Amino acid sequence: MDTRVQPTFQIRMFGGFELSAANGNSLAPPRRILRALIALLALAPPTGWPREDLTTLLWGDRDGEQARASLRQALAELRRFMGDTCVLSGRETAILDSAAVSVDAVEFSRLVKTGELEKAAALYCGELLEGVRLPGHAFDDWLLIERTRFHDMATGVLSRLLATQSGEAALATAQRLLQIDPLREETHQALMRVYAEQGKRSQALRQYQICRDSLQRELGVRPDAETERLCKEIQSGWKVIPAPTRPVEDEVQAEELPTVATRMPSQLQIIAAGALVFMLAVGTAWWGSREAAPGLKPVVAVLPFDDLVGDKDSHRLALGLTEDIITDLARFPEFKVLARNTIEGYDGKKINPIKAGLELHAGYVVEGSIQRQLDRVRISAQLFEASTGNGLWSQRWDRPDKDLFAIQSEISEQVANRLGGGNGLIQEAGRIAAHRKPPGNLSAYELYLLGTEKLEQINRTDVEEAIRLLNRAVEIDPGLARAWVELHHSHVVLANFGVDMAGNYKLANEAAGRAVRLDPSDAEAHSVYGMSLGYSNDLVGAKAEFDAALRMAPNQFEILTFYISWASTFGEAERGAQLVEEAVRLNPSYPMWAARPFAYAYFMAGRYEDASRMMDRLETKTLGTWLWPYRAGALAALGRKAEAKA
Repeated sequence: MDTRVQPTFQIRMFGGFELSAANGNSLAPPRRILRALIALLALAPPTGWPREDLTTLLWGDRDGEQARASLRQALAELRRFMGDTCVLSGRETAILDSAAVSVDAVEFSRLVKTGELEKAAALYCGELLEGVRLPGHAFDDWLLIERTRFHDMATGVLSRLLATQSGEAALATAQRLLQIDPLREETHQALMRVYAEQGKRSQALRQYQICRDSLQRELGVRPDAETERLCKEIQSGWKVIPAPTRPVEDEVQAEELPTVATRMPSQLQIIAAGALVFMLAVGTAWWGSREAAPGLKPVVAVLPFDDLVGDKDSHRLALGLTEDIITDLARFPEFKVLARNTIEGYDGKKINPIKAGLELHAGYVVEGSIQRQLDRVRISAQLFEASTGNGLWSQRWDRPDKDLFAIQSEISEQVANRLGGGNGLIQEAGRIAAHRKPPGNLSAYELYLLGTEKLEQINRTDVEEAIRLLNRAVEIDPGLARAWVELHHSHVVLANFGVDMAGNYKLANEAAGRAVRLDPSDAEAHSVYGMSLGYSNDLVGAKAEFDAALRMAPNQFEILTFYISWASTFGEAERGAQLVEEAVRLNPSYPMWAARPFAYAYFMAGRYEDASRMMDRLETKTLGTWLWPYRAGALAALGRKAEAKA
């Protein structure tokens, strides 16, 4: 006999938001903020949402006590609406009772995890919380990430189903896939095959035309070689070759948000130990012509902003502004942005931006200056086209210093819009994703910059000082996610000095988890959280976090490098090797610590010559114990057995 307790409430989150009682009666929460709170509690981590995170997501525009009071009021209102036993809240956390509430998104994740793909596909009837928004709140950033996560899971579910179907069932599944992802070329190919197998040759060719026109209109590209080959087969009346069957390990799995564990496998050394060697490598000269060839993305260089005051604090602020603009622009997939290491040689130098563009092989150059006096900042920024010297945009600001971060966002968006031009390259989603949560306090931001500067010295004394400064920064501004990211790095480096390894790894994990909860739109936060999940052997969660980071910042050198070290663990060794080349293009003067994961990625992809050459660039003492076996293995694979034995 089934003794399971029937849920008191049902929450539908796919295709909108609907709360109903067990009898089916619809209940409409009176306020948008209350609907958003219900959605957050329904998708809470297993241990519940920390109250501090809920206030940041829903009332981040208010001061600490006012935000906490707003949360208390909203929870009390929710208890009156849904009952005391349904809303579980303590002094630190809040969550909905999973036994009392049925949530379609939660059930969808469970069905995907257990492999019940048809039932999961039936549940996904639209985007997560479609039409729900809280403009100006961090909730919207969280929702963008979650919406993308479930969208990708649904795409995986339907594509797996499609691979096992034929005839009308395949036709229906493929049409659903196109509804949620109209530019997915594999789906167009599947529809062409289904129509061809049914003898509907004209519809198959029409599907090719739809695919071709959509790709050209939205992305400016042509169909790939497989689609073109398939079209020619159908045109000529040849028998259509079936699509290749994907291996079982491609099975889609639910991307949950598990608790961060503290156990650290030895793969941590791939990144963390490498951070002990923070010297610049000899740059690889590659870029081709300064003009982007057809199909290649334009390259942007952001020169270090001039500090017009001249003291250390102002100079640090200027470099921080430069790095934040680089980070923001790296989130736009329509162009590539040179990494900080590549442009730092221009710091403090008066140089013509056109000359810099030619030297850096960049098609576009951003330069500017900053002057801080008392409580005001004066900032100027310009965008140039390197090939012609034409100024594409310039602007000046004279505002209170608390507006610094708003100005930074304006610069990033103005540059992105100019490069997008009238062709619609910069879509609204890209603009939303580019807005990381700005710091709430300039003093905290300056402590964060000083801590980051100390961390780069890579010695125990300076790293411990970095931790002190960064902890002070998050005391002043607990919502400063980027400071939590740097705390993660700092504790990892300190652990690799042999200082309280278990304790520092635990603090690193906690900092990574805090960062991604505080600012779901910060790509680096997702990447360090992905590493933390990977260290605790949650590879599904780790891959999901890395994928989110790469979607948000596909051109950020550090994120590419972090992912490169994990690619083979995720079964994507060849992709990891390809991304090494992409990272080197973005940062020809890549720091020497990056050569370690680069060499490892080449080795795991079977590119032993490249791996050996990359390891040759490292000094013997900086190879690290863990890399020697790979060096020996690469030499042996190349037939250089005597060197391998030595």
